[in-house]
Amino acid sequence: MSQYLGVTETINLAVPKQYPIVLLLIGGTTMLQHYSTLAYLALRKRIYGQVKFMDNFKEDHHIAFED
Repeated sequence: MSQYLGVTETINLAVPKQYPIVLLLIGGTTMLQHYSTLAYLALRKRIYGQVKFMDNFKEDHHIAFED
């Protein structure tokens, strides 16, 4: 936008030489968290998917609300 105003700006950004390593570590940590969450969800689905979880509360609901 500054070029439209007749002003030129230059920004120099210096990053340390370890910057790519930091980005790889952050990316690796993010991927590890993502895949561990997927594994946890699959395990949870396998455990709780076998039992109709809400069926355990039908009798309690009937006693409480007399439906």
